[in-house]
Amino acid sequence: MKFILTTFAFCLSLSLSANTYFDKEEQGYWWYEPVPIEVEKDEKKKEPVPERPRIDPKQEVDPREIIAQQKEYLDYLMNKAVVYPTEKNITAFMKYNEEIQSQAQRFADTGMNLKWTNPDLNYALKKPVFKEAILAKNEQKLLETKDQLANLSQEFGLVYFMRSDCPYCKRYSPVLKQFAEKHGFSIYVVSLDGKGTEEFPYPKKTFHLAETLKVEVVPALFMARPRDRKVVPLHYGVVSETQLVGRILETAEGLGD
Repeated sequence: MKFILTTFAFCLSLSLSANTYFDKEEQGYWWYEPVPIEVEKDEKKKEPVPERPRIDPKQEVDPREIIAQQKEYLDYLMNKAVVYPTEKNITAFMKYNEEIQSQAQRFADTGMNLKWTNPDLNYALKKPVFKEAILAKNEQKLLETKDQLANLSQEFGLVYFMRSDCPYCKRYSPVLKQFAEKHGFSIYVVSLDGKGTEEFPYPKKTFHLAETLKVEVVPALFMARPRDRKVVPLHYGVVSETQLVGRILETAEGLGD
């Protein structure tokens, strides 16, 4: 009986130790058995929690790094407060957000103080934004413009081409006459149909001048300088007095001396 048990135990151990196909009679060595491949588990590394940035006045650090760290930390606190809206998380976000806003406010206050005390940094001195400053600048500019026009009227004259039956001329003639009388410009009026209007009852009939200057559309206004007999166009059609002033100043500046 002891021999039988020993034999059975030996056979059982052989069957359990058959770990390869060489030991398996039903497979033999003609069968290919793939070697199992161990697949590594993709374990995501947990991102570290950003630390609260510290600014040391005694140690100068690249400001871009500080701003980037502040933004990263503020985003972290905000995301944490949104996902886990506990009183502690929301308080932490609100306090740090206030700290960042205070930092920006200090920058704005310092810049404002520099602007008020340094004329070179105050853009409002060049381009006023307050009502009183705008009015003052406009008044100053108007006085300067009047002086410029008064000087130009001594050097230049205006040549005006019109027709008595032109509706645009009837609209523009009063504007031009009022402007010329206000600023002292003399006007040489040429009527292409030989007839006058209420503002200019006795126009010239120098049609050859219109042909020389190639005037085909009225109203047409030119600026002439008698000393060198130079004649240049100002505009065609109807314009406002403000536009007329601008054209005269620009044209005179372009002509130079």
